[in-house]
Amino acid sequence: TLCALLIVVAACAGPARPEPAIAPPNPPSPHQPVPPAGMEEPMHARNDFGIRLLAELLPDTADRNVFVSPPSVLLALSMALNGARGPTREAMTGALGFAGLENDEVNRLNATLLASLDTDDPDIELDVANALWVRSGIPLAREFVHACAEHYRGRAEELDFDAEHAVATVNEWVRNRTRNRIPSIVEHLGREDVLLLTNAVYFKARWAGPFAPEETREQKFRPAAGPPRLTPMMRRTGEFDYREDDELQVIRLPYGRGNFAMYVLLSAETGVDALVAKVADGGIGPELTGLTRQPGRLVLPRFRVESGGRLNDTLGRLGMAIAFDPRRADFQAMLPAEIDMEFFISEVVHKSFIEVGEEGTEAAAATGVRMSMTSMPAEEEGFVMVCDRPFLALIRNEATGTILLIGAVNDPTR
Repeated sequence: TLCALLIVVAACAGPARPEPAIAPPNPPSPHQPVPPAGMEEPMHARNDFGIRLLAELLPDTADRNVFVSPPSVLLALSMALNGARGPTREAMTGALGFAGLENDEVNRLNATLLASLDTDDPDIELDVANALWVRSGIPLAREFVHACAEHYRGRAEELDFDAEHAVATVNEWVRNRTRNRIPSIVEHLGREDVLLLTNAVYFKARWAGPFAPEETREQKFRPAAGPPRLTPMMRRTGEFDYREDDELQVIRLPYGRGNFAMYVLLSAETGVDALVAKVADGGIGPELTGLTRQPGRLVLPRFRVESGGRLNDTLGRLGMAIAFDPRRADFQAMLPAEIDMEFFISEVVHKSFIEVGEEGTEAAAATGVRMSMTSMPAEEEGFVMVCDRPFLALIRNEATGTILLIGAVNDPTR
């Protein structure tokens, strides 16, 4: 079971250009993802969470590019969920797409997700890691530590939060796990901070059919805001898995053995916001079905995006504001019964990186959940698809349909 990248694009065709040589055809499309028994509904819920998260972030990023990794955020917050009780837990499960599920069920689903991301494809590297960093002297409930270790492969490390090396230790772990693509996830640790839950994701894959570098040349890209900008545009002509209707073009670009793929969704008239709203209402799955082998020509920008920031307000709008409230949050299940301390989530930070070029794609993401105490100090017949306007991108696990990374490119030159 492996993973895939989806790119949703809003663009229109440019002037006719001489066609490059026909590239070798892509491998046949795999069957529609068939998640393991009992996993289809959780997969849709995870994807829905990612799309809702992106939809909340887009209004503040009209002139910027933004990417998020839904599994990275979900896995980090799911570890924290094991310590939540009462209304705090209810709010978190609702926001994350786990409403009605007990912790054991959530943990088993996430363990299955982690297992499904393992791959033996030599052209694909995928690493997902979790860790817990505990302030020295703070006891954690054995059940909480065991759940994180067994289901999330997350080992609890005791750390002197007051030492100068504490922040560097956490950031070094993130940097190593993301192959230096995410250099840091935490800036400081205060006296009130007692626990840091971290997740890191790294993905690197070669196209099954690469773009020829000599065919890449500058072309105008029309960003969401501002005048057109000259942008290196990759070109490829050949047979693709493709479909279109009056509103949308969809294309599949596989990686390696074909179990991972990039999907590009190109809207005829609407921008990224409207496209995200559409898939938020109807789900992303229906947009990725019905592709057939067709000859055509694709023009896609080469781009590199680094984005990130605090998700407190965004997650609050999704329904889990109580978890950030020092007076109402209840994470007592993180502690042994005899210990009376009050924890809350003081900060959720998420950072992402993606680079798409002629040979393939490299992407990384990291999430940090900081817990604190409440008080303490072509010319041939076929389609033409030119991605010269803002587009949406996501990496999807083809076997289960789980979205690994999702985001919007409003200006690839920035």
